[in-house]
Amino acid sequence: MALPDFRDDGWLPAGHHPTTWEELVVVFGGQPETKRRRIMERLLLCRDRAREYNITGRLLLNGSFISTKAEPGDFDAIFVGDEGIEDILMENTEARLLLNYQVCKEIYGGDLLFFSAAAARKYPEFCRLDGFDYSKDKRPKGLVELKI
Repeated sequence: MALPDFRDDGWLPAGHHPTTWEELVVVFGGQPETKRRRIMERLLLCRDRAREYNITGRLLLNGSFISTKAEPGDFDAIFVGDEGIEDILMENTEARLLLNYQVCKEIYGGDLLFFSAAAARKYPEFCRLDGFDYSKDKRPKGLVELKI
């Protein structure tokens, strides 16, 4: 499940590339005391918190964090929660806050869009899982896909 090589422009080839958390750390974790490492640590903390609340699903990572850029700004992600996530979020305020865009930005330093699997199926035109598939200059690029 190795990630493909980067293109000359620093992005992954077009498509959603499944990977493991271990490979993500190796490829994108950066050196100690760098901004890239701090972003990775916050992303891993967010993942660990989700696991504490039994939140599972697919995470699509995007942006400068998954490029060859030496100093990425943050992580950008779409999270599609597995079936039953609505029940978890209804019962647990802290779990609900974890998936809140503003809270994620303030605490974990990333941009997170959340959709339940049911919403993604019912409203695909609103829950655009291809929303990050193009660079700012409209060129197709790749994303990294992980399981939580």
